[in-house]
Amino acid sequence: MSDFPNLTSYGYHLEQEIGHNRSGGRVTYLATDIETPQLVVIKQFQFAQFGSTWSGYQSYEQEIKLLQHLHHPSIPRYLNSFETSTGFCLVQEYKPAPTLARRQCWTLAEIKLLAVEILKVLVYLQQQTPPIFHRDIKPENILVDRQRGFKVYLVDFGFAHIGSSELAISSVIKGTMGFMPPEQLFHRQLSEASDLYSLGVTLICLLTGTASVDVGQLMEDNYSFNFQRLPKQSRPITDWLAKMVAPKVMQRYPNAQAALTALRQVDVAKASGVRGVSAFRRFVQPDLVKPVHLAIVLATAIATAIILWKLIPHSTSNQASYSEVVNQGNVLFISEQYEEAIAIYDRAIQMNNKRVDAWIDKGAALERLKRYDEAIEAFDTALQDGMERGVFPLEQAWLNKAVTLTRLRRYDEAIAAYTQALQLNPYFTPAQRERENLIRWMQGS
Repeated sequence: MSDFPNLTSYGYHLEQEIGHNRSGGRVTYLATDIETPQLVVIKQFQFAQFGSTWSGYQSYEQEIKLLQHLHHPSIPRYLNSFETSTGFCLVQEYKPAPTLARRQCWTLAEIKLLAVEILKVLVYLQQQTPPIFHRDIKPENILVDRQRGFKVYLVDFGFAHIGSSELAISSVIKGTMGFMPPEQLFHRQLSEASDLYSLGVTLICLLTGTASVDVGQLMEDNYSFNFQRLPKQSRPITDWLAKMVAPKVMQRYPNAQAALTALRQVDVAKASGVRGVSAFRRFVQPDLVKPVHLAIVLATAIATAIILWKLIPHSTSNQASYSEVVNQGNVLFISEQYEEAIAIYDRAIQMNNKRVDAWIDKGAALERLKRYDEAIEAFDTALQDGMERGVFPLEQAWLNKAVTLTRLRRYDEAIAAYTQALQLNPYFTPAQRERENLIRWMQGS
């Protein structure tokens, strides 16, 4: 017998506890939807729990209202909410992916890809009217599924704030120490640069193998970071990170779109061959190792990585799963090695030509190479009936096709493709914006 609440009368069976903040009255469970049956996440706010506050309940209410209106593939969907005799429950889509708080090995290219995906979410949030600020970006609130095409998710909107008005003075600081920008810590006005600081700190934790609770060890007294502590492999991204975590708002990128545009210009290809920067720091203490020994270890790691990488095209189908192969292609894509990425996507397609992931990603790479007709063919294949969609949003395929059709000056077809994307997801802001821009351009030309 478990001590979990019985929610069968509400249609859910609790499987296990996956998180808790008992002092705040919040407990998170993995549960099964009895009717479907699908796994879901249930966050319960227990108002009578010791330490729970009215502020905590307001955060719960705020999160429900926000999630009901957010529709983005990297934000787990709101499914339901209900009141019980012991508290209030929020039901969300379950994503089978670990958080960044779990120690893993990362290449610099993967870290760049991760940053790109979270920045896309922040762009979406900042495009809302009024804009939305997450206010609690940290490793524990980012999920990454590396087994299914490197899917990235931003979770926990309990501290989210709507609009950039000055925050009310309160004895309760909403956020996580070390990840909050100074303006949030001191209850000053938020801006579209505020969440950028938190994302930058999160990435620094990944690069240095630092746990969230130890992030203060990386900071100076003036909330700045000592970038000399970052591993040498991270040098290509250091200037970008420094601007992300500048203590003064005016010294950061003004918004997520500006940060995303700048990041896409950063070339990490030369530094992304060594996997496991954070893992190396955990197992080798530099102050206890002579430079010559350190050089031998690094040389061995680099040589091994190069050998394994060269072997991938010949052994992928036997050594790696479909999703792992797509992930390898995505790492090459983000490093702007499009020809190499296409070769890897083709290998994934040979493994399973009914999955849409590799077809859509291949089309995107072909589009970057200006091979537009081939890109259209790839997108059309992904959009055929009978293809295995999985969790990949098909509206993205329609959007990519529409952009490519625009480059081919097939404007009527492009508008039709944007419309198809919006029929699948009426809240798909990029498709809506690009469709409106194209129509205005056509009317004015």
